[in-house]
Amino acid sequence: MNYLVQFLSVLKKSEIEKLKLIPLSGKEKKLLDLLIIYKNKNLPKDIILEKLQLTESHFYKACSVILDKCYRFLFHNDFFESIRFLSKRDLYQNLKHEILKQEKRYANDLKFNLLAFELLQRGSYKNHEEKLIQHFANQIKNIIQILSDENLKLDFLYFLEIRRMRSKIFELAALQQTEKALFIKKHLLELQKQIVIHQHRLASFHLYHALYNYYNLFKDSEGNPESWLNKALEASEYVTEYIEPDDIINTKAKIAENLYYQSQFHQAINIYIQLKEEYPHIFFEDFYHLTKYVQLCFILDKLEEAEAILNQYFLDYLRILHPSRGTMAAINYSKLFLLQKDFHEANLVLQKARFLNDKNFFLPYEFEIRLLESTLIFLTQDLDFFFDNIKKQFKYFKSKGLKPRESNYINYLRCLKKLSQNSSKKLGKEYHKIYDTFQRGSYAVYGKLLNLCLQKNE
Repeated sequence: MNYLVQFLSVLKKSEIEKLKLIPLSGKEKKLLDLLIIYKNKNLPKDIILEKLQLTESHFYKACSVILDKCYRFLFHNDFFESIRFLSKRDLYQNLKHEILKQEKRYANDLKFNLLAFELLQRGSYKNHEEKLIQHFANQIKNIIQILSDENLKLDFLYFLEIRRMRSKIFELAALQQTEKALFIKKHLLELQKQIVIHQHRLASFHLYHALYNYYNLFKDSEGNPESWLNKALEASEYVTEYIEPDDIINTKAKIAENLYYQSQFHQAINIYIQLKEEYPHIFFEDFYHLTKYVQLCFILDKLEEAEAILNQYFLDYLRILHPSRGTMAAINYSKLFLLQKDFHEANLVLQKARFLNDKNFFLPYEFEIRLLESTLIFLTQDLDFFFDNIKKQFKYFKSKGLKPRESNYINYLRCLKKLSQNSSKKLGKEYHKIYDTFQRGSYAVYGKLLNLCLQKNE
């Protein structure tokens, strides 16, 4: 793997411009310039070697030297900031490589080992290497032996156990292993009794997050996810030196997300605005919550603000056709253009979304793309073409195990079909309940699109 090529592939235009200021010379400068020009175009290595008259070993050595200079230049010689950046941009292999390179230097540094232990558990569980994560857990256990505060030492030991369970819940949710997750939940609730009694704040922070993950991912009706987040936030105030700043900010963002799902749109967007203003360098790297913020802008008719965010933080990913973020950017732009009634641009960007998702298939994106395509066809094409499309969409969603009248995806299509058939150009009483569903929570964006379709019929 060429770590320099991977690194360049995720950089935004502004970041690339900064790299051009690195004081390089000779073949190092020529190599970086060439890789920048052809980034995301998969220029064959043989052509690079021929163009620059490099041997293969010289090429890899030069790439390694240039990458180190890029890190030092962009992150001002702050190693910790460089690996945080790699984690945020989902460059897991680069992250692991840099951590292992510096391990000897920071072997007895608690901050380094805590950060490595944390970052190696982020991102897709498929990347996680249990032996490596456990290695850093053992390093932390060895380092804390010198602590004189026995209660803090025990807090760390509980934290190491609970942090692993916090990550494990995501894996079990993806694999739909409910029984194993239930066992973890019961164990967490047992640990909670001891942790609360002895006021282990670090362990508490991660325990409440783990419980939130469980109740949120497995839809356990007994729990109140928002209460766990508030407790986590309270616990964090006592141990900020041991918790990553973005983990605390992410806790607040999750509270906003829960308010969004509960249709408390104004309260939710106010929290996001506060985070945006107070922690811009962290919030704008959180692509997941940035997407939620954009959805709220759509729902609350803040289209200019949504467009500004998309242009500043999403557009680069669309331009470089980034596999996941580029697809999400295209989906968000298509919603924006539909709401702005710019159907030509909506069509163009939906074609990009289709192209990207066909190459890097992700089922939730596929569902959204199909709903947006159907909306565009309803708004711009004749009825015969619309009916042909809607039949195909019903067939597709049913083939994925979605049940008619139970799936909001299918119910959205049913509303479109009803509008196309109804001579009075209204949904009718039997569809009012379905329509109301699309005025609440995360489906409210599609409620805005339904309203657009209703306007066409007036």
